[in-house]
Amino acid sequence: MQMQGLIPPNASATRGLVGTAIFVVAVALALYFACRRQVLLIPRSQTIEVIAGDVGEFSVVVRNRGLFPLKITTCNASCSCTSTTALPLEIPTLGDERIVFSVATSPRDAVGNVSLQRIQFYSVPIVENLECDVSVRVVDAR
Repeated sequence: MQMQGLIPPNASATRGLVGTAIFVVAVALALYFACRRQVLLIPRSQTIEVIAGDVGEFSVVVRNRGLFPLKITTCNASCSCTSTTALPLEIPTLGDERIVFSVATSPRDAVGNVSLQRIQFYSVPIVENLECDVSVRVVDAR
């Protein structure tokens, strides 16, 4: 029995279409994983010592190992840390840039007092969880 109006499927055309679709998805996934998590903060965690009442300084290197330039637009600190590096800051592909911060302690801070600070960076394109921790330990003037 022959059905009229139906075109029999062409097996090689179907295989070619499926192969092309798989290739496009594979390339898209490869680009996605190549671009994400290719930005490093060095160090991710550090401890600095500051004399009570003084200003301490520390820095973080932003290393861009992604396929595209990165712009650090701003940062948000959970403390009184301030960036002394002008933002926004453009980081080329395979480039590194240092961002310097200063943090002030109070003359009333107890020696041995440690505060944990978290700094979150915002970028274009967006890189999630781009943050580092800094422990500030108050020390006695020597």
